[in-house]
Amino acid sequence: MNENRHLTILSGGGSPHGPHHQPVYQLIASEATRRGVSTHLVDYVGFGHHPDFGPGLNLPRAAEKALTEIRGRQCPDHSTLLCRSFGCYVGVYLLVNNCEEMAAFSRIVLWGPLPYHAFWKLAGQNSSSIQLLNEMARDKGLFHSHDFWITLTPIEELLKGLAGIVVSIGYGTEDQYCDKAFANYIAEIIWRNTKCPVQVAEISGAGHEIRSDASDLIQAEYFALIFEPPKVEGS
Repeated sequence: MNENRHLTILSGGGSPHGPHHQPVYQLIASEATRRGVSTHLVDYVGFGHHPDFGPGLNLPRAAEKALTEIRGRQCPDHSTLLCRSFGCYVGVYLLVNNCEEMAAFSRIVLWGPLPYHAFWKLAGQNSSSIQLLNEMARDKGLFHSHDFWITLTPIEELLKGLAGIVVSIGYGTEDQYCDKAFANYIAEIIWRNTKCPVQVAEISGAGHEIRSDASDLIQAEYFALIFEPPKVEGS
């Protein structure tokens, strides 16, 4: 029996309130309602998301915003933490650095985590990277802080500090950011360095964002990953 009756969602870099990403989160919320699961969507408004960009997005500030909201929510035991894209960094960062305050979560779902080197290509390889990245991200309602790259901790290192939680890693075969090799690589990191059970799920034909126009099969596999008890392998 699935004990999870609550889902906290850590959004990715793009604003979950804009036209590009809002349908992604609406799909999840609709399915949660159908299943009787409550949801809480964490955005980074005031820390990089439209309409209030504040000082811009970086990992420590996004994690601080998320933790403040989680503290106020008082999630029930056996909650699930769903993390999308950049939100995977935020979720793992919180679980490693604030384990007592994150104790209500018994499972984390990492959908489409980006490799650390991908962020280097986007934000760190030269002095103009952040400016160019922000120009590309404007349509997604996102503004990166000037220190985004230097304050980013590699997810490959963060994962080594996980404890006492079930980890599900999901990706689509059409995801331009996370592929099979990387998903299995970070699963191997968890197996070698923690005692956390791990599930890796590939969804054929799925991209980085899944919306209501995805096929019924893609949606069914996506919802199974998020809401149903995982088939996991221990360390």
